[in-house]
Amino acid sequence: MAQGLARTRLLLVIFLQLAILVLLAGRGFPVARVLIHAAICLFYLVACRCPAFPIAEQTKRRLLAFALLSYGGWIANTGGLMSPLVPLGLGVVLPALLVFDTGPQKVFFSVLAAVVLIGVVVVTATPFGHLLPPLAPVAGRPSVDYLVIAAASILVTVVNISGFWGMVTAAYAKVAMELGNRREELCSAGEDRVRELEGAAANLAHEMKNPLASIKALSAHLARCSTLDARTVKRLEVVSTEADRLESIVDSFISLSHGLGELHLEPVRPYAIALELKLLLDERAAQAGVAIDVLGGPDAEIVADARKLQRALFYLTMNAVQASAPGQTVTVQVRPGASADTLAVQVIDRGKGMCHVTLERLQRPPFSTKKGGSGLGVAVARALVNQHGGQLRYESVPRQGTTVTIELPRLAAQRQPKLNLFPAEQANTAHPG
Repeated sequence: MAQGLARTRLLLVIFLQLAILVLLAGRGFPVARVLIHAAICLFYLVACRCPAFPIAEQTKRRLLAFALLSYGGWIANTGGLMSPLVPLGLGVVLPALLVFDTGPQKVFFSVLAAVVLIGVVVVTATPFGHLLPPLAPVAGRPSVDYLVIAAASILVTVVNISGFWGMVTAAYAKVAMELGNRREELCSAGEDRVRELEGAAANLAHEMKNPLASIKALSAHLARCSTLDARTVKRLEVVSTEADRLESIVDSFISLSHGLGELHLEPVRPYAIALELKLLLDERAAQAGVAIDVLGGPDAEIVADARKLQRALFYLTMNAVQASAPGQTVTVQVRPGASADTLAVQVIDRGKGMCHVTLERLQRPPFSTKKGGSGLGVAVARALVNQHGGQLRYESVPRQGTTVTIELPRLAAQRQPKLNLFPAEQANTAHPG
């Protein structure tokens, strides 16, 4: 297509010049000028013959250079800057601005165009550059021949530019289509790779659970032996604690690899779920010297998945306990939401809090403020809350504590589990401390 359009542009120009040559010869244009015009036409036809596509950069320069020189010769021979062929210059300049890719190429063309223009100006200032019959004005008005040639020049220029622009548009559309296809291929390959990694992570997590259980059981058994000294018992307790932490990370990986699953909706009371969770975590919290308190309305009821809501609260409450210092209290509070059709459950700690930068990083999990933490618990909690159609928000004051708010609709709708378990927070606020 591009080769056909290029040939069409070249033929239009040469046909126009041959027609002008015949017209000028028949209307009494000086014979020397007619011969010069014919020589330029021959030069243009030989020098600018359509090459094979794709066009090399050197060939681009050659074609446009010869077209520019031919154009300068034609207008110099037919009246200089007053020539009716002046509009043809747009058909040379505009393609040059688009086809040249590098700075040196554009500089080359600009210098050549300036040289040709200066030459035409010089010729215009001499008797050779004056308009001669039949192009000279008649009774102070442009001659009919002049107007006909000027109109033909404008028409050919418009046709050439529109054709060239159509070719450029088609080329850009083709490139856009190729980029779109390539992007789809890359996305498809990326999804396949992600699925492979998820499967590998799930298998690895399952394989780790049995050794961890053995480590925990053996360390607990050894710690109960009366023959061990206190220092060894302490070390075994550290082993057991680290095994618990690794088991929590493995459980989070398994949660992510299995996906969220469907919601099993039923009327539930978040206060009762929080009380049950308190009984589950009291022993762990007591080991850290932290108390857990449940406040709020015992009768507040929503439609949700009780198991998943407890799971989300488990991760958030454990984080609050770990962020608290001995002697502090973690509060789980049930209260009305921001609107009448929502209910909020807050997990409040009085720990060291988080600065604005840490809160921003928390929006892009997995991220953890704990040394050696994975941040997967927050990611799972966020995914479970979003699956209910709710929001998870963090508010924190450095050196004063953090409040995590789960805001849930009172009537949760069944939603499809999202593949992206790490959506951005809907709203986070930080207060300077």
